[in-house]
Amino acid sequence: MELKEIVREVKDAVSIVDLISSYQIQIQRSGKYYKALCPFHGEKTPSFFIYPEKKRYHCFGCGATGDAIKFVQEYEKITFIDALKELASRYGVSIQSLSDRTNPLKQLYVDTFETLAKQYHLSLLHHPNALKYLEDRGYGKSEAQQFQIGYCDLRFPMKSFQQWLKGIGSEPENEQRWKEWGLINQDGSSRFYRRIIFPIRDRYGACIGFSGRLLERAEDQLDPTEKKDSGFDAPKYLNSPQTPFFNKSKVLYLEHVARKPIQEFGFAIVVEGFFDAIRLHANGISNTVAAMGTAFGAEHFRVLDRLTKQYLFIFDSDEAGKKAAERAFFSLPSEVRAMGCFLSEAKDPDEYLRRIGKDRFIQEMAAAKPLEEFLIDFLKDRFEITQSVGQDEYLRASLPILTKVKEIGNLPSYEKVVGIVAETLGIERPKVESWYREHITKTATTKHTPEKTGSVPIEPREKTGTEKTETRALSTGNRLSRWAGEENPAEEHILAIYLERSSFRKEIETFVQEHTAYLNDDFCSFFDKARKEFEPDDATNHLNEFFPKEFLHRVFRFMNRPFFIKDDPARISKALGDCFGIIRARREVSQMKNLERQIRDTTDLEEKKRLMKQSVELIGASKKKSKIEGRPF
Repeated sequence: MELKEIVREVKDAVSIVDLISSYQIQIQRSGKYYKALCPFHGEKTPSFFIYPEKKRYHCFGCGATGDAIKFVQEYEKITFIDALKELASRYGVSIQSLSDRTNPLKQLYVDTFETLAKQYHLSLLHHPNALKYLEDRGYGKSEAQQFQIGYCDLRFPMKSFQQWLKGIGSEPENEQRWKEWGLINQDGSSRFYRRIIFPIRDRYGACIGFSGRLLERAEDQLDPTEKKDSGFDAPKYLNSPQTPFFNKSKVLYLEHVARKPIQEFGFAIVVEGFFDAIRLHANGISNTVAAMGTAFGAEHFRVLDRLTKQYLFIFDSDEAGKKAAERAFFSLPSEVRAMGCFLSEAKDPDEYLRRIGKDRFIQEMAAAKPLEEFLIDFLKDRFEITQSVGQDEYLRASLPILTKVKEIGNLPSYEKVVGIVAETLGIERPKVESWYREHITKTATTKHTPEKTGSVPIEPREKTGTEKTETRALSTGNRLSRWAGEENPAEEHILAIYLERSSFRKEIETFVQEHTAYLNDDFCSFFDKARKEFEPDDATNHLNEFFPKEFLHRVFRFMNRPFFIKDDPARISKALGDCFGIIRARREVSQMKNLERQIRDTTDLEEKKRLMKQSVELIGASKKKSKIEGRPF
């Protein structure tokens, strides 16, 4: 069975009203529809509508829209395929062929890493030095088994790999793959020789990489020659290299077991090390993740974006911890709130929990404060704030911090930090507020240079969707490049008819292709992708990728007009014709403006006469067409 047939069969089997009700969402009938408080955003008046006949939902408050598969995908924070499997299981639809549609190379990759993770773990359990190292850090076999910690004691593992991985992949190609995936070096030696192995898993629990921690006990036993040959001049931690299936900047250690607790607790705890994360999980603090040897950055926030907007960072009490706090703060996305905790009596959470205990650790977490307040505190010791020069340097160093707080929309914190600065400097608050207003406005149009001002560096920020749209608007000639705040009834109605009336789809697709230059960029991109990558019946699952919620609200309002609901073909056809007429009029206006520009610019009298004649003919043709189509010119 083809995937699209499976999708159609699952959708046919689902009652979307029953499905949404099964999630303890209180729904009420409203005519032919049902409505409820939206499960995807907070509201007091229901704006979430369910359409039983169309088997779709739409929220006029936040723009959430889709079918049963999309609802499960968004509500449970799972993939499209997992949502499809969940619904198929719930409604008794057979999808045995679905598993065959996974990427074969990725399946080979995961099978390889899963097999090696098991073998590395077995090696650890039979290696006294590795076990002693874990024991010295307060970990026994139970923790090693729970987190599948391993050890690599094979310097040249080729024969063992061939034995362990027999039947997985094609033997002639395996050796090259193992090198590309960072399991062995070019000379056939192991990348992770004499290292404690931490399996790195994706959000679904599949092993996609390793991180190896140098075993000091083994290092001490080597003579200088063997140490050099064995790669012990490498970093303390060594990760798998980037592959098509692994990128350490987009993976969080223990995310696969932390996702549900993060949702339940409402926030994520972020620590710096693997042993820190393991220690917290072992103590029942299971909403914890760790970055893979890199500072927590923008990509990491995207990993957890659908789970939480609240973070508690627990940093090591050293300079590296302060730098990690800076990087995390300046990577904060809009509307995300982050607290920080610097442990005062231990170098990291692992040591703190082991030596001081969980109760005190919980107290430390409860005393956490916003990251921006920590960064402001750090500045006090860097400048002589009793002198006017030092005060000026302090203010300028604090500027990017206040700018970032305002940028992410945390106005209460902005007000608080301004007060902290005023109190620290002993300057009247209104004067400090005035200084920040003036200089934040300036920094909005100039790039901040830390080297010149001595301030905390700001990480380069990716442009927002609005900024990208505004950039396009400056360079797209005749196209309409901005949706926000504008009504575009032609595009809105065309999209509504395309989504709901399959008999008009070919005609619409042809028209869009012929008039691309006179339609919105995102509108054209949607239709281009619809032709190439997804079924028209599944198009609603992709709407939010292309259109803002205000635009989609108007599309769904058009769908709710009586003649549209009653499926009156004649009126729908007329509405579509009217929309096409509006787009053609755009083309004509563009052509006339182009002629006017040529007439104005040319100095050749004959050429000017020819262009003016062409302009008159175009105007006449347009007026004639307007009368026929019944639209004003």
